[in-house]
Amino acid sequence: EDLDTIDRMLDEAESRFNWWRHPDPYI
Repeated sequence: EDLDTIDRMLDEAESRFNWWRHPDPYI
């Protein structure tokens, strides 16, 4: 049970998901 690793993976996945949903190429 590495909850720290799972949390890290979830945080990274969420940040990537948000980046793909809200890209800011013009800023």
